[in-house]
Amino acid sequence: MAGTKQGSQRLAQRLSLGEEVVMATVKKVKKAAVKAPVRVKKVAAKVGVRSSIKFVYGLDALGLYKPELQVIRLIELLGNNLLADILGVNRSQPSMWKSGKEKLSVENQRKVSDLDHVMNRLLLELHPEQAIQWMQGSNAHLNFGRPMDVLIIKGPSKVLDAIDALSTGSYA
Repeated sequence: MAGTKQGSQRLAQRLSLGEEVVMATVKKVKKAAVKAPVRVKKVAAKVGVRSSIKFVYGLDALGLYKPELQVIRLIELLGNNLLADILGVNRSQPSMWKSGKEKLSVENQRKVSDLDHVMNRLLLELHPEQAIQWMQGSNAHLNFGRPMDVLIIKGPSKVLDAIDALSTGSYA
């Protein structure tokens, strides 16, 4: 702690801030770092992550790749109805997967994994609201198809190419 305090004093002097301001920020960061594993463990418990192979924050390595975690992320981003529309399933299905009442089929696991990957890449380029609009809009790089349709019909590679074109500012 002494090294942190000396470092914060030097930083405060350089930034012309009071030491209290810098130390308060350091305390907030430390507090958030302590809370993060608790939140991760709660999510892991909710989707049933258990194994003898321990990973960061008590999660197991295999549990981090559970499709239920991807479903939770996608529901938070897209909402239950849009996720169901993109995947071509009944609108109640994503909430059933999330709650654990039903398991994803292998085909739906693939679709969820592909969509999760595409959304991760797209969110590097756009804000969430823009990303959702982009997925639903017509795209010249996809022969004016909607990325959400192309993803399900042709797979993620064409959509990822369109995201790469978006990132470079290329227009078709």
